[in-house]
Amino acid sequence: MYEIIDDFLDKDLFKSLQLEMMGPDFPWFYQFSMTDENKNDGSYFSHFFFKEHEIKSEGYHKYIKHILNNLKCNSLIRARANLQLKREKVYYSGLHTDLDFSCKTSIFYINTNNGFTLLNKKDKIDCKENRMLIFNSLTKHQSVSQTDIDQRIVINFNYF
Repeated sequence: MYEIIDDFLDKDLFKSLQLEMMGPDFPWFYQFSMTDENKNDGSYFSHFFFKEHEIKSEGYHKYIKHILNNLKCNSLIRARANLQLKREKVYYSGLHTDLDFSCKTSIFYINTNNGFTLLNKKDKIDCKENRMLIFNSLTKHQSVSQTDIDQRIVINFNYF
């Protein structure tokens, strides 16, 4: 089971977040593989807002706390943005779970593109800007790359 909420954030707050994350000054960090389960499933860029019990980015106070309030988050484990660059052919990350225990996982889509998220190899969730996907962290999922625009950006949350 999963839940999709469109128009998740207030329009003005969302546009501010989108412009910042898609702009030339947002700090992205190169990662060698998409998942721990498959070390050969392609590279991407990430930006941690929160991990290991501490805030890692100024964007946390500006944006992430508003998203967490909307999610009714009691305890945040991790908040990480992911940026995939355009590929010539559709590319699937390894099928994975973010954590090995039950909590909530949410994926917030920053921009619309023809990439998508697959849940349990069957449920296709399109990348639509300002959309939130919520599911149990033990649900296997995978990222599917876009071929239409330069960037696919999401923010991934793990929380109670």
